[in-house]
Amino acid sequence: MIALKQPATTLLVATGFIIWSVAFIALYGGNAVGCRLGWSEIELAGGITLQRLMLVGLYALSLAAILLFSLWMHRRYRSAGRTSEATDFIYRVARDGGVAAVAATLFCFTLVFWLSPC
Repeated sequence: MIALKQPATTLLVATGFIIWSVAFIALYGGNAVGCRLGWSEIELAGGITLQRLMLVGLYALSLAAILLFSLWMHRRYRSAGRTSEATDFIYRVARDGGVAAVAATLFCFTLVFWLSPC
């Protein structure tokens, strides 16, 4: 039986959107820094600017982090052994919250591929 403490359960349920929030701040901060430092003018191979590369990298990193968390919660949910309904419920809610955070990431941040950064 896996016993979860209250702070741990709250953190698990919120983790998907905590990662999303960190990604949001990183993308906005990266965009501001890139504009200020002129990274949108530095062209790399294939016409991609340094700023676009940085924003796409942050996007990919955040998406990977949220996906990994969701998969981890899915595995925890599957292997919980069904010994505690509360534990199963927390893992399921955390997993579903992670999936919602993946959807929010795709919806909110995919435009880094097309929009002009500055």
